[in-house]
Amino acid sequence: MPEHRDITRHCTGPNENCQRAARQGRTVHLLPAYVSLSEPHLVLPTYHFATDAEAHAYVQAARLIAPTINNDAQLYAARTAQMPHYLPPGWVDPTRRRRYQ
Repeated sequence: MPEHRDITRHCTGPNENCQRAARQGRTVHLLPAYVSLSEPHLVLPTYHFATDAEAHAYVQAARLIAPTINNDAQLYAARTAQMPHYLPPGWVDPTRRRRYQ
């Protein structure tokens, strides 16, 4: 399985998170690969790293330790703790659920 679906080695924007990370010297932007749409999806607290090696090591470690989120309380706890986590297939973020109801 590939470790990433997209990698940008000199990311400087355009969004605010990319610009802030670039100012901090973290210009490698890596998005983890989807296994499949029927499998949980890995979410990271950051997608910006200083080097390719750091990015790949972080993703590998996250795949081993990240819990699968089963409810909103777990999601908010993971976000607050800035920890990697998996979202189940079909998960709709609580902030977007009103649009789908």
